[in-house]
Order: sequence, then C-alpha cells, then structure tokens
Amino acid sequence: MAEQTSAIGPWPQGINNVDDPKSSTFQVPNDDRRTPPSLTKATNVDLDRGGFVKRRVGRTKRIALTNAHSLYVWGERLFFVDEGVLYEALTDYTTIERGTGLGNDPVSYAPVAGDLLYANSTKVGAVEGFWGINLPSSPFITPGAGNFRAGRYLVAVTAVRGGVESGARQPVVIELGAVGGMTLDVAGIDPAADALNVYCTESNGRELYFAGQFAPTSPINLAVPPEGKDPLTTFGHYPPVPAQHIMLFRGRMVLAVENALYWSQPLAYHHFRLQTDVQLFDDRVVLLAALDSGYFVATALRTYWVSGDEPDNWQPRLVDTRRVAEGEPLRVPAQKLPSLQSQGEVLVWATEDGFVAGVGDGSVRHLTDGRLAIDAYKQSALSYREVDGIRQILLNLQTKQANTLLGATDRMSVKVIRANESVGEP
Repeated sequence: MAEQTSAIGPWPQGINNVDDPKSSTFQVPNDDRRTPPSLTKATNVDLDRGGFVKRRVGRTKRIALTNAHSLYVWGERLFFVDEGVLYEALTDYTTIERGTGLGNDPVSYAPVAGDLLYANSTKVGAVEGFWGINLPSSPFITPGAGNFRAGRYLVAVTAVRGGVESGARQPVVIELGAVGGMTLDVAGIDPAADALNVYCTESNGRELYFAGQFAPTSPINLAVPPEGKDPLTTFGHYPPVPAQHIMLFRGRMVLAVENALYWSQPLAYHHFRLQTDVQLFDDRVVLLAALDSGYFVATALRTYWVSGDEPDNWQPRLVDTRRVAEGEPLRVPAQKLPSLQSQGEVLVWATEDGFVAGVGDGSVRHLTDGRLAIDAYKQSALSYREVDGIRQILLNLQTKQANTLLGATDRMSVKVIRANESVGEP
C-alpha cells in the first residue's frame, strides 16, 4: 500500500522568519486559523503553489568526488573542479580532465568566441584553447653581421602562439658604429610559443616595425632591416592575471583582482594594459556579472551598476548597501520571476536579506525583503530548479561570518513579601 501523508499547511505567503507570528503581519484571513499564513522554518521540504508542504526529491550519487566546487553548465556540457583539477562530466558519468593547478579557490567562467575561459586567484586558462601568452624578456643585443646602416636602433620581441601575438616589453637600445647586424639573446620565452617576432626602428628612428619572425629559440640573428611596415601595436600589453571573478562585456574581458577591475583591449582577450586600464573599488570585489545594458559589481557592503559603451564612460553608480555573499550570480529569464515585470535576463544573488535580483535598467530588487533574514556568509552558490510545476532558486551558503538577526529577550525580577519577610532577591 502506498504511503499516505496528510496535507500540511497551507502557507500561502511562503516563508517569513522576520516578523513575530503573533504580529499583525500574520493576522490575515485563513481557512485554518491554527495555521499562520507564513512558514517560519522547515527542513528538506518544498512548498507547492498552494502553500502546502511536500517532500523534497532525493539525490542520487553519480560521481564520487573529494572536494568538488565551481559547477558550471556551458551549453550541454558540465564542468566542475575537484582537488585543484578542472573536469568535464560526460553523459555516461565519466570525466575528462580539462585543466590542473587550480587549487581550492572558487573558479569563475566566461564563454568567449567558442571557448570557455576560466580563472581563480591561482590560475587562468581555457577549455578548448589557451588564454594569454607570456611576454619574452627584453632582449640582450650585441652587434653581428648584416645590412643595417650605422646608427641608433630600438628593438623589441614578442611571442606568437596559435596566430595570437603577445605583448612586448620595454625596447632595448643598440648603437651600430658601422654597417652590420644584431644578435639577440632572449629569455623568458613562453614554452607554448610557436615563434618569436622581432621589431626594430629604422636607423635613428622612433617607430618600431616588424623585422622578421624566428623560431622560439635563442640567440636570434637579425641581419635585414625592417621595411617600415606593420608597426608594433602590443607594447605594454600583458596576458590575463589570476582573478577571483571574470566576465565578458561589450567585447572586452573584465577581471576582478582583489579590489580592482582590469579590462582587455576590444576583441583582444589576451591583451591587458594593466598599468592604465584599471578601476579601483573600496574593498574586495565579491560579485561581477554583466547584462546587455551594463554590469553589476559588488564589494561586501556595496553594490554598483556600471554602464557605457567604452571604459572611458564606465561610471559606477551605487545601487545597494546590503551585505553580499561572494559567488557567481544566477542568470535566469525574467519571466521566471513575474513579480519583476521585466524582459530579457536578470541576475540573482544572495544578501543578508535573502535573494536579490539585478535588472537590466540597473535597479536592484529585494525579492524576500521583510520576510527572510539569513546569517552573513562569506560565499554562496545558486542554482535554478523547475520540477512538477514548482520553480525554485536554490541557495547554498558557506563560511558563516556573523548573525544578521536581532534577538531580544525579557527578564523579570521579582521580590516576594510574605508576612513582612523578604523571600528572594531582585
């Protein structure tokens, strides 16, 4: 005989752990006056649309893991990190290693140009290709044989991988007292480089032009002067650095490194001008995510909205001051949250007052404001679940920091007088 369970509820207003159940907030019409309209606490259950409790669906272990985190869905592909290794989970529940050396810190992902880029505070990488090329050191140059006229020259070197060129460090100056060439000793060559490009000026010139491509070994013999074509355009460009959060916005990759944002050159995701293209915030960035019209960036106690076509126009605007738990926000279609009356996608994240939705106009909507209070946690992870007509945003919190609920108690002191004799003390 099938197990029978009696209906428990209803709680038509969902959860409310803020108001006193005896307050006027709970005194609304209800068919069963013994049941308050809001649920204050429950474990391992769901509420259906009518406000009745039903058992939560159980779980089935598919893959045995040790310390898994940073789950991410890219199209129909699933990725996660376990013990510092990035894995892809296949449909038969086997796994493929996609990256190593990530440590235990959470990983941030960004789909870009048919690849999935990833980063954390330890490493950056890409699932299908690569992300970033290390700059060679500035060359050590001595005179050699060749067809250069006597004069003063500036010389710089870049590395090439998969058709992508690295940035270049500070050019080196050499004086040739007679017709000749140059011998370049280059250190710090990226092991994955396919070639090295050499740039130099014309005699006593100032603009560096392409002078030749060579095997990624040292030394290099440069004998023929440049033709005055293809100038060096990647001077001062660096590869991406480890970052706690990354995102793609308006054709640029944006990195959150502690309290700073760095952005790449337009449509050049391997190139960052770290010395100049930077925006500083008041504290460590704990959230970074973009919509079509702008992006949200949050520190622990402040959330900003940033919009504009170019970085010169990116002006952060303060939109919220609630404590935010660090993590990747959930991206969901706006129609899944009809109360927002919005279009397109919205972002959802966790604060001390529960769930928050960031909308494309830059506004922040507190979905459970006044009804839900949770303790402050350092990190959060959210997911969307839709089953049996129930839509849910699930929240997992880690590393409790402080309580955000205000507790109050009454204490009564009593002095009992019996036949002119004191019993007890105040």
